[in-house]
This record gives sequence, C-alpha cells and structure tokens, in this order.
Amino acid sequence: MALEHITQAVAKHGVDVESWLCGLERDTPVPIYSSLDIRAFSSKLAVVDTNLFPAGFNNLCEHGLADGARYFGEAIRKEHPSVRRIQVFAEAHTRNPFYMEHLARLQELIENAGFEVSVVQDVEKLGQSPPPDLILANNDASAGVPEPLQNTEIPIIPSLQAGWHARLKSQHFAFAQPLLEHFGALIGMDPWLVSTVHTSVEGVDLVARKGVQALQDAVAGTLERIEGKYREHNIDHKPYVFAKSDSGTYGMGILHFESPEEVVAIGRRAKNKLHSAKGGGTTHRFLVQEGIPTNCRMMGSPCEVCVYQIQNRFIGGFYRKHEKKDEKQSLNSPGMSFHKMCPHRNTYNSPGCGCHGDCNVFDLYRILSRIAGVAAGREIEELAEVNPSCA
Repeated sequence: MALEHITQAVAKHGVDVESWLCGLERDTPVPIYSSLDIRAFSSKLAVVDTNLFPAGFNNLCEHGLADGARYFGEAIRKEHPSVRRIQVFAEAHTRNPFYMEHLARLQELIENAGFEVSVVQDVEKLGQSPPPDLILANNDASAGVPEPLQNTEIPIIPSLQAGWHARLKSQHFAFAQPLLEHFGALIGMDPWLVSTVHTSVEGVDLVARKGVQALQDAVAGTLERIEGKYREHNIDHKPYVFAKSDSGTYGMGILHFESPEEVVAIGRRAKNKLHSAKGGGTTHRFLVQEGIPTNCRMMGSPCEVCVYQIQNRFIGGFYRKHEKKDEKQSLNSPGMSFHKMCPHRNTYNSPGCGCHGDCNVFDLYRILSRIAGVAAGREIEELAEVNPSCA
C-alpha cells in the first residue's frame, strides 16, 4: 500500500477516527507537552521516538508558539486552577546556546499564557523563594528524581517518574501498539504500515564481549519479521534496523544494521558510541527497531518531521535535515539543521513561517502524534504508580 492510499483511507474514515481519538483523550491524562519524531517512506510511516521533556521550542514558528501559549494556559487553568507561579526545572546545559534559546522561548510561551515563570537549572534551588505553585519538568531525569523534589507537595508535570531513569522506549511502544492496531482496524489497514517492528535486549556489553549473541539474535529476528512484511506488501527494499539505547535521548548510542553479522564486525569506536549515554554514562539495554528510510528531502538532503504538541494539540514543529547523512541513517546527530513548520501555513504563507508539505500527509502525522500522546499518558500513569510520592 502506497502512502497516498493510507492518507485516502484516513480521509474516508476521518469522522470515526476523530471520534475515537477524542474519546481516548477524554479518558487519558495526556502529557502537558511532547515532541514526536516521525519517519515517512513511500509505503509506510511511523512515530519512531516520543519525547516527554522536549527541547527545541526555539525551532518553532511564531504562530505555533502563540497557539502553544493559548493551549498551555487552557490546560493549566483547567487542571490546576489556583496556579499563578510556574518554575521550569531545566537541564544543566549551561554551555549549550541552542538549549538556552529554547528555554527563552519556553519561558516566553508560559508568560504569554499569563503566568509568572522562573527557570531553574540548579537542583538545589528547586522550589525555593518565591515558591512556585507548579513545577514544569524540562529535565528528563536520567539520573533519577532530584532529592529536593522527592516527596515535595508542589505538583510536577510531567511526572518525573516518567524520566529516563525509569522509562523505556520499548515500554512506550508496547502501550502504543494496541492503539495502532485499533486505528488500523478502524480504517481497514495493516497497522504495520503506521508502526515499527521492534524488540529489546539487555545485558549487552560489546566492548567486554558480553551479550553479543543476544543482540545478534535480536537483530536477526527483527530483520526476519520486516522481510516478511516487505514480501506481504510487495516492497522491494532491503530492510535494516536501528540499535539504540532503550532509554535516553539526544540521538546518543545509535547504530544501524542490515545483517546480524554486522553486529560482531563493528569496531571499537562504534561499540563505544552504541554504549554512550547522557552525562558520560553507559547503557546495556537496547531497543532494536525497524528502520524506516525517509523519502522526505529538502534542498537535496534527507530530512524528517518533528511534531510538537501541547496536551495533544498540534503547535507545529520542524524538519530535521542533515546534509551528510543518507535516507537510512539517523538524522539526529551533529551537523543537523532545523527548518520551521508552520501550523497555519495556508493562512500566513510567508517565508518566515517555514515550509509545509501535503496537508493530507500532515493530517496523518497529527493523528499518529495524538495516538503516541495517548500511549505516553498511559505510560506515565503506570510509571507514577511505582512511586506516587515522586509523581
């Protein structure tokens, strides 16, 4: 099935899809914000990563940021009506100018929503004078929940129990899969066309030669499943997979394999890259995920879509482009550039609003992003139940 056939099926069943999604969003406390990485090929597309503590607000169109301020204000006043002061718990990237620019845009968005806002990067200053009514986490808590926020009575959103110290990408996709299967049944389509084949493997240390066979087997099994789907849908393309940390972000620790033999053939530098984690740590649990080549190109270079949401409401996003990568590789790496995507492109239609592709495909992007948001909401609920005092 070509991508255009998927969009046609969605358009045909649009009323049913919207009713289903609205019902899910009424019953599920979706994240206050999220960003989604989407890869689209000629015959399928899927959300391949869901970030619950998104950076990158500096790459959003001004009209998307205006929408974001309105949606954020509505969400906070509905769920936390007494909130006046909000403190943003940020990453400690003091030397990263792009992240600082992101924080400035995020602060402006919250101020434009009508709240007093402060930004804190030092964990020792969290919750201090003037005490906030609400803490907005923009720190993925890879190292765990900071001591000052353990057992605090100040509400924290999203829950830091959904930080990368506890969250697994494989778990997120496990929550998403039944939703995608229902979506596929709703429009009469194989859900594989909007999802990825994946598995996880732990106890791997390629440098120490531990767990190599387990990773090889995971790669082989995943490739075999993809090949079966390619045959079923008459796709003439060589399958491949990404192996990446099952927790964490920033594009760290990602390699792609087209055969299980490549696992044992990689050099020491690649092994170290695969195990690298945020803050200089290491990872030994991996997600082996179907690779989707991107057929999206901008100025001759491959790119991919990143969608941003405030409580599952679309506020635009950007195209991530990389001039030195090909359509199979991860584009989330040094050398990437960003090109804004206006949520109101047809209204403003100015160069400063960035670019916007086929509106039918973007409807599908938004639907898949909302499904991922619902899956993330269910995921957060389960993780918060593990230790509600830190939720």
